[in-house]
Amino acid sequence: MSFTIRAFTPADYPELARVRNAVWPDNPVLPETLEAGDRRLKPGLVLRRLVAEQNGEMLGNALFSQMEWLYHPQKFWVGLTVHPEHQRQGIGAALYEHMMIELHSHNPIKLLASTRADKPEALRFAEKRGYHEEFRVWESRVELSRFEPVRWASDLQKVRDLGYQIQSLADLLDDPDYERKMYELDHAGSHDVPLPPGEQFTFPTQERYWENTRSNPDFDPALWFLAVKDGEYAGVSMLFKRPADNDLNTGFTTVRREHRHRGLALALKVTALTHARQLGKTAVRTENAQVNRSMLAINEALGFEKMPAWIDLAKVLRAGG
Repeated sequence: MSFTIRAFTPADYPELARVRNAVWPDNPVLPETLEAGDRRLKPGLVLRRLVAEQNGEMLGNALFSQMEWLYHPQKFWVGLTVHPEHQRQGIGAALYEHMMIELHSHNPIKLLASTRADKPEALRFAEKRGYHEEFRVWESRVELSRFEPVRWASDLQKVRDLGYQIQSLADLLDDPDYERKMYELDHAGSHDVPLPPGEQFTFPTQERYWENTRSNPDFDPALWFLAVKDGEYAGVSMLFKRPADNDLNTGFTTVRREHRHRGLALALKVTALTHARQLGKTAVRTENAQVNRSMLAINEALGFEKMPAWIDLAKVLRAGG
């Protein structure tokens, strides 16, 4: 079929969302969410999008980007999306070829991508081009109509008896040191997050951490829940808004090592789910590495049901990737 490939422009965000939502109807996004995500990328990092179109209609798109939180100047995240009505017509192959030509000038050593286990055609496309599986992540979802907070009352009382209070970040904004405490808690927990082999977090400065957080339109301090004891932030479970549907996303849940094995993670998750239910939300979603059995066990106990797994893929182009 006849189509053209060109650079992405800001006017393309509505079409970008339309194509993406056609491919992932169970995980919709709004155009403004995609635009905000691009704007939040740290200045100086590479982000390039391409569009395949016909008569002004977007058929598909591709992107490559350096990764702020897994930063390496020669490692890039790549993505490719073709509208279901236009797949298997050579559009994805053409977009990929154009993307690789543009990537060449950045001297990449490794490319990372992701798709879901229920997208076998996408897996075949990637494998044909030299990508292999590195890591799997479960996405899970709990229907809040089935979640019964009263079942977990004793677990909440247990942590209270140990001297912990669970408060939202919104309740702690009067703490003159909350920015440092929250940052250090997140930073400490990041060391325990499972990652694909050969990758490590590039944790931002405290200033960049809060700049990135506050520029996220889905951030709400009333949706971050912390376990506090004697002024110390011992653990956190974060929720984020999903403006395209009535669910909430789970961000990071972590407990400082010296406070673990006291039921804090469970209590934080219960508090977050209870709040989401009170807000009238339909469900809460989360993602966990398949090797993270401790958090998976908590989520399973709370009623989270697994969706198809996300598969992280990689293509090593040169030594060091």
